[in-house]
Amino acid sequence: MPARMMRRSRCAIALAALILYAIPSSVGQALAKKHVSKQNMEFDDLALRKQAQDYATAFTACDAQKLANLWSPNGTFVDVNGQEYQGRAAIQDMFVKLFKQIGKQPLSIKVESIRFPAPTVAIEEGSSTIANETPTGHYTVTHVKTDGNWLMEAVTEAASKQADAALPDNKLPRMSWLLGNWTAGGTHLHVDWLPNHNKTFLSCNFTVDPSDSNASRNDDLQIFGWNPRSTQVNVWHYAANGGFGYGRMINTDSQTWIERASSMEPNGTICSATYTFKKINDDTFTWQSTNRNRGQTSLPDLAAVTVKRDGTATK
Repeated sequence: MPARMMRRSRCAIALAALILYAIPSSVGQALAKKHVSKQNMEFDDLALRKQAQDYATAFTACDAQKLANLWSPNGTFVDVNGQEYQGRAAIQDMFVKLFKQIGKQPLSIKVESIRFPAPTVAIEEGSSTIANETPTGHYTVTHVKTDGNWLMEAVTEAASKQADAALPDNKLPRMSWLLGNWTAGGTHLHVDWLPNHNKTFLSCNFTVDPSDSNASRNDDLQIFGWNPRSTQVNVWHYAANGGFGYGRMINTDSQTWIERASSMEPNGTICSATYTFKKINDDTFTWQSTNRNRGQTSLPDLAAVTVKRDGTATK
């Protein structure tokens, strides 16, 4: 190598060494830390998305305890109605009561974004869907990382913006085949639209014939109404003895409707049950009550009852 090139080479090496030594060690540490931080963020993002799916799985399985354990010990949950629950015990109790009302329903979660304002804090936003219907709401979760584990510190639900923009169609008219008069044993049913033009409410009167039951006359009332927010049919029950109840009905297919209901007897006793009725044809359906509870006592399922049409459908 010519002497001039050797000198240039030594100068270049010396210059490179000078540059390396001139870079403060803190800059190198910062670059390495940034690289590690990005890797950690990607790992945490995957962990939080998996946690969202774990939440959906536990909800579908009605596992209230597993759901509550996803919160921090003093975490909070604010539902779509603005009701706040604080602490795992209160959140678990809320889910227990909810599952008694709605039973098992599949839940899916769509994570829309996850931000990390700090290494141990994450903000997640997304939407949820129940029973394969339209999104039921928007949610925001604040996660906190403690001892290497992510826990939900604060969860807030809000009405779905999509539902505000275009409310789902009223599915109550699917039940119009029920209009008319029916008989099951000594019980007579009359179903009609309430006097409105939008067909948003159905009324069903139950009358027990004393001549058949050897009992005093008994008249109960049910009102069915379409809920565009939950995309379900709400049902209100009013008993002749002063008891009342509430339920939500799911149309699982064109022939089957399932209602999970809870009620209160005149003495304050809380009851719950699942009501299933299946359309056999335009003049016949079956009705059955299962998963029955009265207070803390479980009751046996009732046998399915066949109900027959005995009059002309009201107009």
